[in-house]
Amino acid sequence: MGSSVHLNVSHAIQELVQTQVDRLLSETHQRAWNDWRREDLRQSSLVSRKECLWSLLDRYSGLLSGFGAASLADDSFWLPMYILRADVPRTRLAETPHSSDFRICNVVWEHISSGALAVTLFNNHMDPSLGLQDCVSANPHTGRSPRGVPPAGRKTAKFLRATGMLMDELGQVNPDGVSPCVAFRVGHFVCEYTWSHGEDGERCVSLKQLDLMPKSLQSSHRQPDTNGSRANNTHSLSHEHEKNVSVIYRERFRLRLSEKTVIDAKVTEPSHERSLVEADEVLVTVIGLDPSCTPECLFGGVWGTGMLPPREQWTIPSRVRHLPAITFYKPSQAEPSVYCRGYRVPCGPPLNRLGINYSGDLARSVDGRSILTAGILFEAYLRHLCAALDDAFRSIPDLAIELALDILTEQRALPHSFGTVLAPSPDIDEEGTMGYRRAFEAAWRMLDSSLPVTDTSLPLYPYTTQSSTEEIELVRALGYHPILVQVHVRQLLKASKAYLAIKVHAEQRLLSAPGAEEPPGTDRLVAALTMLFPNVEGDIVSVRRYENSYPVVLWDGETRTFVMSSSAACPGHGTHDLTAACFCWVGTALFAALASWRSKAASDGDGTQGTASDTAAFHALLRCAGGLAENTAILRQSTSSHSSYSSRYGIVEQDVARSLEQDGDEELEYIDPVAPTSAPSAVPHHPLSSIHAAPPEVSHEERSEPRLRNPFRTKPPLQSPRVHPCRPRRRSEVFVITPLLPSARNSDWSEEPQGHRFPEKDAAAPDASPRSASAVLHAPSSWNSNAGARDIADMSDILHDAQDRVDARVQAMVAYYSRDASGLQDQLARAQRRVVELEASLENARQEHVAALAAFRAEHADVLAAKEEALQARERALESKDDMLCERDGSVARLREGLRAQTRRAVGLQGEVRRLRERERRQSERLQMEMESLMARLSQIAQRGGEQSVAGVDEVGVPAGGGEAHEGGGDIYGDGERTLKRKRAH
Repeated sequence: MGSSVHLNVSHAIQELVQTQVDRLLSETHQRAWNDWRREDLRQSSLVSRKECLWSLLDRYSGLLSGFGAASLADDSFWLPMYILRADVPRTRLAETPHSSDFRICNVVWEHISSGALAVTLFNNHMDPSLGLQDCVSANPHTGRSPRGVPPAGRKTAKFLRATGMLMDELGQVNPDGVSPCVAFRVGHFVCEYTWSHGEDGERCVSLKQLDLMPKSLQSSHRQPDTNGSRANNTHSLSHEHEKNVSVIYRERFRLRLSEKTVIDAKVTEPSHERSLVEADEVLVTVIGLDPSCTPECLFGGVWGTGMLPPREQWTIPSRVRHLPAITFYKPSQAEPSVYCRGYRVPCGPPLNRLGINYSGDLARSVDGRSILTAGILFEAYLRHLCAALDDAFRSIPDLAIELALDILTEQRALPHSFGTVLAPSPDIDEEGTMGYRRAFEAAWRMLDSSLPVTDTSLPLYPYTTQSSTEEIELVRALGYHPILVQVHVRQLLKASKAYLAIKVHAEQRLLSAPGAEEPPGTDRLVAALTMLFPNVEGDIVSVRRYENSYPVVLWDGETRTFVMSSSAACPGHGTHDLTAACFCWVGTALFAALASWRSKAASDGDGTQGTASDTAAFHALLRCAGGLAENTAILRQSTSSHSSYSSRYGIVEQDVARSLEQDGDEELEYIDPVAPTSAPSAVPHHPLSSIHAAPPEVSHEERSEPRLRNPFRTKPPLQSPRVHPCRPRRRSEVFVITPLLPSARNSDWSEEPQGHRFPEKDAAAPDASPRSASAVLHAPSSWNSNAGARDIADMSDILHDAQDRVDARVQAMVAYYSRDASGLQDQLARAQRRVVELEASLENARQEHVAALAAFRAEHADVLAAKEEALQARERALESKDDMLCERDGSVARLREGLRAQTRRAVGLQGEVRRLRERERRQSERLQMEMESLMARLSQIAQRGGEQSVAGVDEVGVPAGGGEAHEGGGDIYGDGERTLKRKRAH
């Protein structure tokens, strides 16, 4: 036994039906056929099923002929249960050697007593190149292996494979009162496979075959004579040959291949019968199937034949014309299957909830059970399936939900399943992304009853077992409900852009968050980032109101800004008291910013240049976040104006000098210093250290007066927190500079050069603006050793003046933004009033529409009532016509039954007429022979009478009583003539 023994009855029936359809496609020059007519009689009465039986026999006279099929006709308990047929007119056939219509009639029969099932598969227009001798083998199982394929080719191998599969199944079923068998009839040639016991007592398959082609007894035995003429040699026919001819006709009558048209005579000629079959017909009969089989199971292997109508099916055409299409269907009861060009593949690619019908070609194995996954045909199938799945998620919401359910309920990622084949298009648009997202969210809510089906206020987010605890917690922190999915599903959703990585969502949340107050230590982070990225212009750090753990600092390539979370400060030491602030978070934030810049700017090819190594980052962190007084002075100098953190304000003297050279002298204005009153220290020192060693004195009123907080230190929530990269940045009105001085002052700095004195404070114009270019600072080329004290005074005055200018600038900006805020409040109030007016107008319009609709309904109520009454009357008329049609159908059925009886009676009368004619012919022949015999006797009598008369004359000379003799002779002839006339008259 080969491997095909394990195939079920459905696949065997599929093989046989496929031979029918293939022949039909070859004559119609089509690629697929699905125009089947189905009749389900399982719920019909016995009378209706019997009438259907007679109708089938009238239309297909050879349907129940041959081995097995004749027993169905002889047993009145066999009735049709399910009919599947197709009739194609001759005019629709493109190429055929036959003159008749193409007909297919497949019937499932039920034995109403035992419940056993039988199947008959009938079609005409047999392939002229094939005969049953090519399709029959004493051992049908040999045809299921490549070596057993007969010379006729793969077409005959289907018959052999199907026979082997069916016999294997019949050997396991023992229905009561039914003899299992598989029978074939091709034209007038019949055969039958049955189970029997051999000489050794073991069960084996036996084959019985007969050639029942009608023969003529006379024409087969007429032989030419020696003269070349043909004579009637009926009496010389051999008894053995006559017996063989009689057996053929007797078997034809028994197997319903023909009907006898003569009554008394022995049938030995084709004219003695009426044939019920044609030479181009093929009939396969299977008897003894398991009663649990259903028509859907038997014909389920062919698309559109016996399948239960799918609850839903969707056809996805190919993106390119003339390429294969794919149909997805949702089975009603049975398991989903893969169909290739309308034929099921028993061992196809894995399926879960949905089945498919692929209109393209696939290479199959020798037994036809599985698909060969190697080759260009299967690669083309995977491409078409991937495109169809992607199109379904984009444009067919119902199918997208079903596909999402199919993918989510897969036990694991199987090769060639929907979840592993689907690959969203790289150029997917926003609509396609939303299609994926809506489909999977609906599927999750359908699978999890705890999730609300319609409430979308709780967004869902998929995660896998490979996701870290941090990512899962971040999912919950962002307000999502985590859903566990398989790894390949998560990769699919990521490729479709429906659910990006959770960290990407967090980064988007941070970028879209409103502005927030800067935590203590932000100036140190700004200073460090400024050292690392000196070419980043404008605000280098933007603080946002964001409380989640990730991200801490994010590089925004669009605005070229580091966006920092407000929760970046140390939660254990955070305070608003600048004197007790904790800066332990600065290092973490700095390296988070550096990592973000590396992953985004560097990978995107950003042109931002800076010292981005870990060594430079540590150096910047130590210089800007350390506790030395020098570092604190550098931070105060570089961030003296908190209105903007810009890289233009360096934290070292070299950066300040470079900024002066880039910005020009018009950015600065200084006041002449006051002459010192005390002698300078003899020890030379650096001006930065002198600033911090001798801070300027501040009066009690100034010390007690509260200073205004810089508005840029506490940013209000912004409508658009991002800083536009092309917008000009703000610059501080006061830029404090410590002039570059030599490390050791020369002793010859005894007096100031005349060309390098600072302008006197009262010499400046009273209306001079802070940004006036009339007073420009020029660093002296040399000072004497006694000018140290004056240096301190000069710097103290500069710092006082800078502080005054900053306070004035802050007050002006506070007033400006206050006016701006009041204006925005007025606009908001007007917008709210406008919204209220629009809502009132909308409500009025809605009420008017409701009133107009009510008036319309009231006005046309009579018309609608009249139309409804007319529709009801029409429905009643249709019902009466339907009843009339039903009665007419019953009358037609009765008339058809009467016509059948009359037809049978006419056939009997015709046989009687032929019998009488044959009898009359035989009587005429017999009379003719008797007349010829009588004429011969009369001639002999006349001849003997003449001879006697001549003899009498010779003896006597003159005959005595010659007249009497003459009269006697005349009487003899007269008597003979009279006798002949009487015979003829009779």
